[in-house]
Amino acid sequence: MPPYGQVIVGPPGSGKSTYCSGMNEFLRSIGRHCCIVNMDPANDRLPYDYAIDIRDFVTLEEIMDDENLRLGPNGGLVYALEVIESNIEIFLSKVKSLIDVGKDDEGFQATYVLFDCPGQTELYTMCQYYGTFQLYILIAVKFTDNAANGFTSG
Repeated sequence: MPPYGQVIVGPPGSGKSTYCSGMNEFLRSIGRHCCIVNMDPANDRLPYDYAIDIRDFVTLEEIMDDENLRLGPNGGLVYALEVIESNIEIFLSKVKSLIDVGKDDEGFQATYVLFDCPGQTELYTMCQYYGTFQLYILIAVKFTDNAANGFTSG
């Protein structure tokens, strides 16, 4: 059975992280292997245990504290996505390793990956990096059921 996933988007405070926590609990209760990926470099209060945390690559706090960058919160989020995009192969290999955990001797166990995204709507409407990044994520979720094919990037 191939892996499945959801990219969860919505405005700040709309319940994206709470949804991820609840969906994770539900999927596990019905025997599905589920992992959550925190995609928000500013969110340090997560109501769930994550398998991958984007803050391992870069945090909004680090960006805003950098005197050379001199960026505020929204500019910092855009910059963070640029950093992630420049490290996309590393990120995708981490996602692939999550999916490989769901394999058993008889094929794929149904692995489900939830991507908990930031709530700043300008990232979805005005930032070219987020659209590209989301495309990579969707490709990773859709096509990693065959390890021989690997990831496509573009």
